[in-house]
Amino acid sequence: MLRSTGFFDVFPGEGAVILGLDDAQFHARRALYSFVNFPAVLEFDWFLAYPDGAPAPVPPLFDWATAAVARLLGDETNTFERVAAWVSPVLGALLAWPAFAIARCVASTRHGLVAAWLVAVLPSGILVTSLGNFDHHGAVALVAACWLASSLTAAGRSGRKLALWACLHACVVTLMLFTWSGSLLYVALGAGAQLSAIVLLHGRPERLAALGASLLGAALPASAWLLGSRAPLGGAFSSQCLSWLHVIALLGIATPVLALAAWERARSSTGPRTRILRLMLLGGALALPWLALPTIREEVLRGILFLAQQDEWAATNPEQLPLFHSRPELGARLAIMRLGFFAYLVPILPLFLAWRVVRSREREKLVVLLLWVSALCALLLSQVRYGTDFSVPGAVAFALMLGDAQRWLGRRLPAPMPATIVTLVALVGLSPFMRGIHYARLVHTVSQWEKRETSSHVRRLTPHEEAIRFGELVRAVTPETSGFLEPGGRPEYGILVPPHIGHRFTYTARRPVPANNLGPYLDRSQYRLAKTFYAAIDGRGAIAAVDALGVRYVVTTARRSRVETFAAHLHLRNGSRQTGHPAAGRLRLVAMAAREPVVSGPTTAGPGKWRVPYKLFEVVAGAVLVAEAEPGSPVRAAIRVIPQEGEAFSYGTLAHADPDGLARLRVPYASGSAGRIRTSGPWVVRTAERILKLSVSEEDVREGREVRTSPRAPGQLSPSIDRL
Repeated sequence: MLRSTGFFDVFPGEGAVILGLDDAQFHARRALYSFVNFPAVLEFDWFLAYPDGAPAPVPPLFDWATAAVARLLGDETNTFERVAAWVSPVLGALLAWPAFAIARCVASTRHGLVAAWLVAVLPSGILVTSLGNFDHHGAVALVAACWLASSLTAAGRSGRKLALWACLHACVVTLMLFTWSGSLLYVALGAGAQLSAIVLLHGRPERLAALGASLLGAALPASAWLLGSRAPLGGAFSSQCLSWLHVIALLGIATPVLALAAWERARSSTGPRTRILRLMLLGGALALPWLALPTIREEVLRGILFLAQQDEWAATNPEQLPLFHSRPELGARLAIMRLGFFAYLVPILPLFLAWRVVRSREREKLVVLLLWVSALCALLLSQVRYGTDFSVPGAVAFALMLGDAQRWLGRRLPAPMPATIVTLVALVGLSPFMRGIHYARLVHTVSQWEKRETSSHVRRLTPHEEAIRFGELVRAVTPETSGFLEPGGRPEYGILVPPHIGHRFTYTARRPVPANNLGPYLDRSQYRLAKTFYAAIDGRGAIAAVDALGVRYVVTTARRSRVETFAAHLHLRNGSRQTGHPAAGRLRLVAMAAREPVVSGPTTAGPGKWRVPYKLFEVVAGAVLVAEAEPGSPVRAAIRVIPQEGEAFSYGTLAHADPDGLARLRVPYASGSAGRIRTSGPWVVRTAERILKLSVSEEDVREGREVRTSPRAPGQLSPSIDRL
């Protein structure tokens, strides 16, 4: 049995693995498909952007490789999930190896040990590689670090060693292309940094030829994949998915580099200025025709803007917040939580490395490291999601800085004072998260093991577990759909959920959703409609969005929100009529999560001590109750609803009679229904003059039939019904 305080938990006594929420479950959905249908890859997913489906927005390697490893160990879903749970921590632990190799390559073994230790303890590298967080960040950071290490080891190679390096470098580039949808960033950074160092410092033709050949080698498998697969999300030249734009970028860099190598071999340049002019001439001659094409130009600009954009989705996405936020409640908290007081050194790392380049005799390696660190510092300052990518180059730079500080003190103080002072300074810099993260997790883990020994201990579910349990409940109370694991299967219906929790319902509930955690980057129109439902004040606008999406079910949450929205009213009052909110005549409660105590803070649960975190409603046509009344007079209808999980409530609605003296009230519940959500007795309809009892069947509700009946004398109404 496994236990962790991060993204991964196991229910005591059950042995069930619960993977992390959101992106972890998105990757789990794709990897599980490959695990079951090995060696197939889920290229087009009908469970994305329901009802049209969408191409998978990420390259297949990370998920497919996990499925392959899991298949070697067993053929049960639990085996797959256990393997998936360990992927991120294993990859995160491996980050120490390239950190050591890079620091030793540019400095010494001692610097390598310090860099490896920093990577192991800095939260920027381990926060998103926790046990169970089955996400791609650890894989991307590891491949990127290997790319940087490969670029550094090219210095000084020649002949067969250089040819072998080109083959290995092509493999690293290929791994990045098939691991991360944003690999164009590293194509530009990795190739650009190495090319800049060569052109600025020596311009050796064999080094240029090796670099160009390695990029051509990486373009071959990417081209083969694209020729045999569907058009990627965003089109054939998408900047945010593996596409032909990636092949064009590789060829666009490799071709002028190879041409420059031939030019340098035929006629050696006199200095860096000549080489720069030659490269600009060759690169411009190739790039300008491509950039003249509107499709290519727009995608390149879109990719550049995506690196650090702050749109409506970014405002609610923790990954896209800047390292130092302008909001007072955040401020430097994000930075210190990820890097401790070392975060304040991030802006000056490029200056420090530039100073080291000027003072060094072997500049090529430091120039490459400088360009990598400068780019990743800028990206990290703009968005914290680059923290894992930054962890290895950043740890190397921090190690060099600590080593230089000790050397400077060593000229002025006797041993062992310099080493002691630097060690104390480093520990102080790391102290904020040493207690807040590492020590807190250790204490929590120990306490959990102690509680396991007490049989009488009743453990309260975490919000993570509540979400997973509710997803499993949704799967249990809704009909099965096709296509989750069956190749080519198209689901019969979809579920509307808040986009920020879409992935967890796709994997845990195994139901398709119109919009998920990819926000507007997946399908902007479906995302807009989903946002319209949850932000609508008017019920008619919300129902119109539901009809446009064509979903069968709707999920509401008790998350902090504007209580006046229709979705919040639906969750709080189950759609029953309240002042300012008409009844939700086409949405009926199907299931709800177990109640949880409200600890603090405003929620849609109101002032009580309990709240229900999730509810599931079904979209129905709604039966129409027709009653005679004085024109313009109010007519009310009510029924008692008894959920299996929660307290009974009265569902009521109101309408006014039209000029013909008829009032029509749309209702979503059948009379006397049984099951998880029961109703007590018939509908009770009150007019100004009389009281009616109407029996509504399930067919009436589903087909939207009109239901009429004869009036009943007011005095015969029972007290229990009168309380409705």
